[in-house]
Amino acid sequence: MAVSLPVACSSTPTPSSVLSDKLTYPTSLHPSLSWILKLSINSKTSEPYLPLSQHELILTPSRQSDVPHRVKLLNDPTVSPFMYSPPNPYLPRHAEEYVRGLRKTEEAIIGQSLKEGKASGCPLIYREDSFLEIVEGPERDAAISKNLSLPTGDPTIIYTWYFLLSPEFIGKGYMTLVLKELRDEWLVPVLRMRVIEVQAFSDNPGSEGVDLKLGFKGTGETELRMPEDREGMLRMEKCFRWEKA
Repeated sequence: MAVSLPVACSSTPTPSSVLSDKLTYPTSLHPSLSWILKLSINSKTSEPYLPLSQHELILTPSRQSDVPHRVKLLNDPTVSPFMYSPPNPYLPRHAEEYVRGLRKTEEAIIGQSLKEGKASGCPLIYREDSFLEIVEGPERDAAISKNLSLPTGDPTIIYTWYFLLSPEFIGKGYMTLVLKELRDEWLVPVLRMRVIEVQAFSDNPGSEGVDLKLGFKGTGETELRMPEDREGMLRMEKCFRWEKA
């Protein structure tokens, strides 16, 4: 089970027409990657990863070989109804575009991190840029503009994330364990993250349960208009917030 993580690329970016399966980097970057981003390195494949100390799982960067699995997952009838943005149906070309875009993000993050000597971001977590709980208008626009303009490491930045899990792993506690350790052992100490706000559809008790187990507090509900390829209906979302004590 692989989850995307900001990791190092080679000093020569992969040509846009060719995407290698794994993201790798030259030996000369080993010390900097370990020191700045606290990553381990697979000695056989040269792929960086983040080990999870409390269980036998690792978080890896994006892989081209993930494409077939992603297509299957996002079309799964137990997963697709709880998604908002991915196209529906989700085709192989959509997954290819997603992985290619994520790879570019990973390369940009590692490049900036090495240049600045500190973690500059993580593809698993984003700065909040929707603030759906605020009525559409000047107040929401101002909140978005302010959040996106804050420098990395600012304790007032509001982050958000979303997560998916293959049906065969549901109910085993994996998602809670992975997100808790990622947050507590990497996002907080390395990225200096302090606030996360997330949403879950009101009829999605699984995601809500994960949020609550991670210590998120409910902050209300908001109405969301679904895209036309997802029937364009209005659905309710529950909003949650977590703050570092």
